[in-house]
Amino acid sequence: MKRHLSLRTQLPAYNFIMRLFAFIFVLMGCAGCGVISSQSVYEGVRSQQKANNAGVEPKQPTLPSYQQYEKERDTLKK
Repeated sequence: MKRHLSLRTQLPAYNFIMRLFAFIFVLMGCAGCGVISSQSVYEGVRSQQKANNAGVEPKQPTLPSYQQYEKERDTLKK
């Protein structure tokens, strides 16, 4: 006779898969409506760098604004 898995053994895997799908759905939704963009990622890195260098003499040059970064990148592409 074939032995069936009980619901108790299947439930943890099911919960994991459903949570994974929910996470992917939310992530895609955020990226689709523009919450996550290249500009927001760049500005996040820039603010993190500023926070790390606060009160300390900066050894590295700070990152320029995103508009200036885009302008420099476009001139290098040409």
